[in-house]
Amino acid sequence: MDGGGGRRITASPRPCNGKRVVTRKRGRGFGGGDGFVNSVKKLQRREICSKRDRTFTMTDAQERFRNIRLQEEYDTHDPKGHCTMVLPFLRKRSKIIEIVAARDMVFALAQSGVCAAFSRETNQRICFLNVTPDEVIRSLFYNKNNDSLITVSVYASDNFSSLKCRSTRIEYVNLLTHVFASHPPSNLTSHLQKICINQ
Repeated sequence: MDGGGGRRITASPRPCNGKRVVTRKRGRGFGGGDGFVNSVKKLQRREICSKRDRTFTMTDAQERFRNIRLQEEYDTHDPKGHCTMVLPFLRKRSKIIEIVAARDMVFALAQSGVCAAFSRETNQRICFLNVTPDEVIRSLFYNKNNDSLITVSVYASDNFSSLKCRSTRIEYVNLLTHVFASHPPSNLTSHLQKICINQ
């Protein structure tokens, strides 16, 4: 303001081509802008709420897996078989944590560290992938480049201090399926041990 004339000068914080920006205070109450915005937000939360979205996701998942049926059951635990494993927890039944399918075989890894190979054709167990009595397998990987199964294991001989990887060709395991009828699974495991050492 000027001292003598009393003329008012209005300054715009964001001048736009010389036009004045005028703002007004929003009124409160039902008829005000805040009430309208809050009502819209309430409607949005009611129509698009998290519970409704979770229900839709669950329904979508049920539709996606609706046609999945149990075709075959495989058991890695064999209480009647001759187990050469020296670690007590390897002989106990435990849940399956990893499943790998390759060609006509299925590899199942139990939480205890026991890994077994099954044939899709005969639905029988081919062998165990634990080639030493103190081996605990932690993870499985299928290498498509050279058609082999990679196992990551720890051993009781070194106090489970280091991870060791081993690659086993699928064709070597597949060879054991042809002699499955004349050899029990315990002997097949010893054959696999010889194959893994010789390769």
